[in-house]
Amino acid sequence: MANRAPALDEIGFPWVLRKFASTTSWEDHFQQLVEFQRVNRHFNVPRPEDTDGEDETEAADALRFYKWVQQLHTGYRAHHNGTIGILNEDRIKQLSELGFEFKERIPTTKAKAKKANITETPFEKRLEQIQKFQQELGHLNVDHRYDHWENFGGWALEISKRYKKWQEGNEAISPLEEHQFHQLSALGFEFNVALPAVRSRRSWQENFNAFVEFYTLRGHSNIPVKWKGDVRLGIWVNQQRLEYQLLCQGQPSRLTQERYARLEKAGFLWEAETGGRRTTTTDPTE
Repeated sequence: MANRAPALDEIGFPWVLRKFASTTSWEDHFQQLVEFQRVNRHFNVPRPEDTDGEDETEAADALRFYKWVQQLHTGYRAHHNGTIGILNEDRIKQLSELGFEFKERIPTTKAKAKKANITETPFEKRLEQIQKFQQELGHLNVDHRYDHWENFGGWALEISKRYKKWQEGNEAISPLEEHQFHQLSALGFEFNVALPAVRSRRSWQENFNAFVEFYTLRGHSNIPVKWKGDVRLGIWVNQQRLEYQLLCQGQPSRLTQERYARLEKAGFLWEAETGGRRTTTTDPTE
């Protein structure tokens, strides 16, 4: 071996084993899916937004989970076509018993943004929805992903895009549409719903600041996962709860002790309130 060593050195043989990135097993991803469904009551895992700086690891894990869920749909089609892939009969049965529904086709980002996905709703009802939204939340910063009320967020996005095109002289509108624009403006709607591609990035600190602002204004921190006022904040709150559970179980978690302490001090609820009372939780520092 000693005689061979110089020759191996010359060709750049790696004497130290590389440390490969850990992979997530099927069971780990499946349990993550179970937890996602338990919290959200659906399986529509959103594609995570790009983050910068301190949240790169968290974003990478979220993106892996999102891609894994998408692979379930493509794997299902491949299995029925006789191709070997991520799924077999046992895994399909496991997912079906959970209530997971396989999609025949996975919509692309462009397809999701198509106007056809927005329910045709009378304009008078949209005016009522805007007034209700403002009364409940105190603002009209509509998130484009809020799909309740006949996809209210999607409608707000489309009307904003059409308004901007008209203002820029790139699209002609009818007198009726111009009157509708004036009606919306009179209610305080600013036609500023952001496109997904240009929505600003949000770091952990920015989400924390948004949480503190919510708590200060409302006096509680029971933020729903799909809160229409700020969908990103709801998703972030849910992610902190998932990371908290991992921390309590002694598993690897991105919730550091410093972040845990800050959230605890700010009045963060580690389990969502369902009956008006907070469930007792474990202090991971004990």
